[in-house]
Amino acid sequence: NMSNQENKKLRIIWNSNAIWATSGYSTQIQEILPNIKDEGYPLACINFYGLDGGKITMDGITHYPKIADLWGGDAIIAHAADFKADVTITLQD
Repeated sequence: NMSNQENKKLRIIWNSNAIWATSGYSTQIQEILPNIKDEGYPLACINFYGLDGGKITMDGITHYPKIADLWGGDAIIAHAADFKADVTITLQD
């Protein structure tokens, strides 16, 4: 039997543009995020562009909006804690 630690998948959160937007960042995560999700990793994205208001789940990926910081710096801390992320990846300048 495998222990719970061996069964645990990393909880991954990204900070970038919304996957449904048409920016260069969006076109990149359109290729990356579905593959990570399909491997079974719990996945979320902080959308500093393309989502305002509240958290949504679409196609098995949780999406968070920015908070006050234009590039999502404050949202990274708050939303990663809410999602219980093990790792945070940023895709931005």
